[in-house]
Amino acid sequence: MNFSEEDDCLTGDFNTYCMNISGTLNYVSTGKTTKILKSQMEFLQMSFFDFFKQYSFFKHKIYDYQDLFEEYNNFEVTRKLLLKLIE
Repeated sequence: MNFSEEDDCLTGDFNTYCMNISGTLNYVSTGKTTKILKSQMEFLQMSFFDFFKQYSFFKHKIYDYQDLFEEYNNFEVTRKLLLKLIE
């Protein structure tokens, strides 16, 4: 796999991670927490790097990409807050 293909996969997987958090936030903000799927909650339990282990090589390099790191960090904070609110 060349770098361009890896980048496309990373982008798609990161979007999946972000959309799961956004979708869960939507359920919580509209008072519909009972509608959150079990699989969605299981995914929410894990950080991006826990779920997508193939990117572990990037975990300590993400800080070098400020915009991506800020977005990742915002979603991680939101994910952790959602877990506290739902449990």
